[in-house]
Amino acid sequence: MVAVGRQTVAQGQPGLFWLSKCTPTGQLVWQFTDDAPIAGAAVAMAGDDPVVAGNIKQAQDTNGFVRKYDENGGEIWSRVHVGENGGLDSLGGVTVDGAGNVYAVGRESTAAQGFDILVLQYGPDGAPGWMDKVDGGTGGNDWALDVAVDLDGVVYVAGRVETGGGFADAWLRKYEAGGQVLWTDTFAGEFGRSDDAAAIAAVAGEGFVAAGGTAVGEDDVDLWIRRYDADGEVVWTDVVAGMNGGVDAATDVAFTPDGGVVVTGTVTVAPDLNSDVWVRKYGP
Repeated sequence: MVAVGRQTVAQGQPGLFWLSKCTPTGQLVWQFTDDAPIAGAAVAMAGDDPVVAGNIKQAQDTNGFVRKYDENGGEIWSRVHVGENGGLDSLGGVTVDGAGNVYAVGRESTAAQGFDILVLQYGPDGAPGWMDKVDGGTGGNDWALDVAVDLDGVVYVAGRVETGGGFADAWLRKYEAGGQVLWTDTFAGEFGRSDDAAAIAAVAGEGFVAAGGTAVGEDDVDLWIRRYDADGEVVWTDVVAGMNGGVDAATDVAFTPDGGVVVTGTVTVAPDLNSDVWVRKYGP
């Protein structure tokens, strides 16, 4: 198990980039902090080698950042994505396919239309591959939050696109391994407010599942989970409301060996005060 985050090493000081590796039973193998101006938002495995995506501060700019480490935590390669218009570019999701290609997703700042969705591919050696930038169409803030790849090399991206008035729809896109867009879908909650797709998982030839949050009121958000087949048709959708209103949201999703779906998230216990961890398994 490899985890990425930040660690406070002195009271009152900013946290440092932190990476840790444990055995399957939770015994620490190694961990380290890095005082470079980097932040890690997601980690995936290329065989035994961790790949981290996040951001790096450079002068007055913040750029997307991808780094591949070896199994002992040594740096193999790093790549920085500098957006065309400066600003706060960042990456928040990463995955690796069976050939070792890296896919990282996030957002790129633009001069006139907030943020655009950003999808980047790198080869196993860090060589830049294909890239996609997506403007949701209203000139607002659009970004990708998670990415998955199946055993056939098909890539799935989840995020959100602004629809106007400060609201957004969940956004999903499927790519061929070479970066060609196969289809795009959105999830709009019945209340017409803001929805997003925070997590996505895929199984080769059997479609994918996405999850996130859907606003049902001004300060009330429910979890949503949707299963799609290989052709992008909706198999089922579930919306889960916490007992006491507030913000409930899915944070991750995965397929199980028996074809089921496991979703994790949080549900509100007391609005603006307390939330609980939430875990649910769905059958195939």
